[in-house]
Amino acid sequence: QTQFREMMPTLLQQMQNPDIQGLMTNPDALRAVQQIQQGIEQLYTSVPGLANTMGTLGQTFPPTVPPAAAPPTTTASSPAPTTPAAPTNTTAPQQDVFSQFMARMVSQMSAQGPNASSQPPEERYRSQLEQLTAMGFVNREANLQALIATFGDINAAVERLLANSQLTHS
Repeated sequence: QTQFREMMPTLLQQMQNPDIQGLMTNPDALRAVQQIQQGIEQLYTSVPGLANTMGTLGQTFPPTVPPAAAPPTTTASSPAPTTPAAPTNTTAPQQDVFSQFMARMVSQMSAQGPNASSQPPEERYRSQLEQLTAMGFVNREANLQALIATFGDINAAVERLLANSQLTHS
C-alpha cells in the first residue's frame, strides 16, 4: 500500500496523458494490450527463467496473474542474473506495482466489453458524480473528467480533484 501511495503522482500524471486516455477508451487498443499481456504470460509459463534475461519488458507487461498466486520470476532462477538487474532496483518495485495496476485496469476494462464504452460517461458514472457533489466537488465537468481518467474509482477521482484544487471553499 505504501508503494501504491508513492507511485500515485506518477499514476495521475500518466492518466493525464492523452495517449494513455486514448488507449483506455479504445476497445481495439485494450484488446491488443491484453493480447500482449497474454503472450508475455504464456512466454513466462513456457520459459520461466526468461523473465530475468528480458529485463524491463517483464515490468512493462507483467502477467495478469496476481503476484501472490504466482512465484516471483526474479528469484525463481539461478542467482547469476541478479547483477544486471541491480542498476534498476531503485525504480523496479514502483514500476512493477504500476505495471500490475495497469494490467488489472486493462483487464477489467476489456472484460466490460464494448457496451460499457457506448454508454455516455454521465450515465456510467452517475452515482459517483452524485457522491462527488455531496462531498463538495461542485464542478461537474472536472468531476466527470476525473472519473473518466480514474475509470470511476471515486477515491482516485477525489485524489485527482484535490491535486487540481477543485474543491469549493464555501
